[in-house]
Amino acid sequence: MNNLRIEQNKTEKLKSENLDLRKIRKKSVEILSICASSRVERMPELTSASALEAYVLLANGAKGAAAVGLIQQVLESQTVYVFGELLDHPNIKDLESNSTIPNGQGHFQLLSIFAYGLYADYEANKAKLPKITENMRKKLRLLTVASMANKEKTIQYDQLKTALGIESIRELEDLIIEGTSNDVIRGKLDQKSSHFEVDYAMGRDIRKVKTE
Repeated sequence: MNNLRIEQNKTEKLKSENLDLRKIRKKSVEILSICASSRVERMPELTSASALEAYVLLANGAKGAAAVGLIQQVLESQTVYVFGELLDHPNIKDLESNSTIPNGQGHFQLLSIFAYGLYADYEANKAKLPKITENMRKKLRLLTVASMANKEKTIQYDQLKTALGIESIRELEDLIIEGTSNDVIRGKLDQKSSHFEVDYAMGRDIRKVKTE
């Protein structure tokens, strides 16, 4: 008899907990719906330059293989699109001339392309450079669009597809939409005229000129 009561109590407790969980889920959905439908101001996200600062600080303790790993992390990051300050860091700059670190020079060259170069620069030299992930490839393509958008206010789809090594218009438009979300570029996709009208493009790193 006592065992039966204990089981009944357990069953009632579980029903009560499940009911509470359903209430919580329902409330969560209601809150998400309200947030989605209302024009609530979002907290400002980190700019690319301020996001880079964290990696520059990490570079203070990163030498050799650790510096290579740091480059991989910053190139994979979805918030960092400028790299000049990191390139100038002594521990990162050491990779440029240090042939004893596996893939060290290659990663320094790769970081330089992301800072100053274009997607075509990577493609032309990829045989001697480290392989890049799909996230890195997407980022380098967006940086290339930013460079083009800083020179032209109307860019034809065909011109973009050639520069980015993209064949599909769908893939091209998805890339530009993502760039808009990341504040790399802003503008209007004109599907009828097959061009991108530029409203804004982020500034790229400026290569320092060596003086005699």
